[in-house]
Amino acid sequence: MQARNVTLLLGIAGVSACAHTTALPPRPAAVDIDEVEPIVVEPIDAGSSSFEPAPFALTATDEVPTSDADAPEGLDLSGTTIPLEINPRVQFWIDIFTGRERERFQLYLAREGRYDDMIRSKLRDKGLPEELLYLALIESGFSPIARSRAAAVGMWQFMAGTARIEGLEVSEYLDERRDVERATDAAVRHLGRLYGEFGSWYLAAAAYNSGSGRVNRALRRRAPGETGADSLFWRIHDSLPRETRDYVPKLLAATIIARNREQFGLDSVMPLDPQPVDRVTVPDATDLSVIAEAAGVDEGDVVALNPQLPRRVTPPGRKFEVLLPEGTAETFEVAYAKVPPAKRVRFLEHTVRRGETLSHIAARYGTSIRLIQQTNGIRNANRLSVGQRLRIPRGSVTTRVASNADSGTRAGGPQADGKLEYRVRRGDSLWSISRHYGVSTRQLMTWNSLNSRSVLHPGDIIIVNPGS
Repeated sequence: MQARNVTLLLGIAGVSACAHTTALPPRPAAVDIDEVEPIVVEPIDAGSSSFEPAPFALTATDEVPTSDADAPEGLDLSGTTIPLEINPRVQFWIDIFTGRERERFQLYLAREGRYDDMIRSKLRDKGLPEELLYLALIESGFSPIARSRAAAVGMWQFMAGTARIEGLEVSEYLDERRDVERATDAAVRHLGRLYGEFGSWYLAAAAYNSGSGRVNRALRRRAPGETGADSLFWRIHDSLPRETRDYVPKLLAATIIARNREQFGLDSVMPLDPQPVDRVTVPDATDLSVIAEAAGVDEGDVVALNPQLPRRVTPPGRKFEVLLPEGTAETFEVAYAKVPPAKRVRFLEHTVRRGETLSHIAARYGTSIRLIQQTNGIRNANRLSVGQRLRIPRGSVTTRVASNADSGTRAGGPQADGKLEYRVRRGDSLWSISRHYGVSTRQLMTWNSLNSRSVLHPGDIIIVNPGS
């Protein structure tokens, strides 16, 4: 079951934007909830090439949403480090999460089970409140592939700059914002620093959303010289960005509902189990398809366990730890040891240049337009963007060149028993490669379906035959 992208209409007529009393609304008598079948949801497809939208998008309005509805009887608001309170603004989000967004909220509660123990353990180890777990719910719905309209990424919705400050790598081959464990470590560090600055978890949460600078400016305007009190958030809310005004109410509402699932009729949601994994190390760039084949599992399973690898290949030039389904490490180690280094990367990458078409690119690499479309999820072959990166199946290049040589359609083509493969390095040219192997540049162009305008990129595979 996939979460639907729903835009909430938050304007409510006749409600004051200044209503932020912390008094509990009247409560009706307790209601018995009939026993129902467990609600089961499917885990997210973290191997999808698309990002999942960040949850609970807001409309562009300055009105502060509130609700006069009554909370259920018998809610447990005690025993937490972050004070739980219900006021009209918190109640509004309780209404949303248990009403029009109920299906999506059920999905997120189910996903919580996959990451609950890991996140709580890291929070406890650093002395942070376990209620901060629910920041991941309101930020991403516990999705490692969530992405906001502002380009915040991952379960904890880090912007690239903040992620790097907190020690996460965001690079061409690795985006640790999508690594649930490392991103959680970074979020814990960041939240700990924010609490040290403000002395209030409400203010720390607001700063997590909008930055400490905005919260400090709001405090200087509305509460100069004051800090350390959660009540300050309600005093400065209208000096904060719209999203931040709702951020603390959403956190409180999500925590209250999650701690009181029976009262809200959500105790039948079946949590997903944590995924037991094996950890293996590869010595250099390796395609996830190669890793999956060596482990004897589906490529999609390996991709889903390693969403931090945006190119589906481990970073080149270094060792890298990969997660595999439990019980497959030994099979992988034996099979991987037999894979030659030249066969560990099955895809080349091509960056689209001005004037190029899929037809040009397919001809250059000796593959088909259809195969490039399928590999990259391109529906319209006529719509390419300059700078767009395409994955080219490496096997198709080798097969095309070898086939041309064997059939004699390419003059000077290499024989199968004499063919060598060379991986292009930075600074290489056809001339330097030809000098190294004692062949001509024309032969290299013929064997590799290149021409005088072709550009080599680090990682490209060049077929050579020094014996011809």
